[in-house]
Amino acid sequence: MADNSCAEDSFYFGRGIATKQPSRPTVLRDHPDVLGPDPLTLYMPWISRWKKESWPQTRSEVGRFGEDLVAELAEDLGFEVLGRNWRCPNGELDLIVRGADGVIRFVEVRTRTGPRYGSPAESVVPSKLARLRRLGGAWLAAHRDVHGEAAFDVVAVEKDGEDEAKLTWLWNVL
Repeated sequence: MADNSCAEDSFYFGRGIATKQPSRPTVLRDHPDVLGPDPLTLYMPWISRWKKESWPQTRSEVGRFGEDLVAELAEDLGFEVLGRNWRCPNGELDLIVRGADGVIRFVEVRTRTGPRYGSPAESVVPSKLARLRRLGGAWLAAHRDVHGEAAFDVVAVEKDGEDEAKLTWLWNVL
């Protein structure tokens, strides 16, 4: 990451990386480097003013909290949220979004509060990717009125310090 001092409302871009500290990101969809093939890394407040004011305690609360942050980020990036926590007998899709280009993105969100079990992205094993592909097909079959190309992404959410979360959006993992 660039070693730049920045004003509160400044973003610094480089090879698809945008950073802003300490407040919530603003709309980034108009910058050409943001939605490229390289991972997008952003820092967001871990405790959001729109959410509960205490740390998530249980595993399910941590997961839900990460999904909420990613949904906020997707809206800030200009994506239309088509669904959250969509379930079928084969499993669950965390987030389904559509960009301005019409591509439907099936987003797997992985959240960790510390490095004890490795990075969140490392927890997406080949069997999870295969399940994600099957679930994407099931969602498209159930929503025949929605058209567009499909893409599969992973967003890793890591607690970074006392009050920030590091979000890394990995594009087109399948």
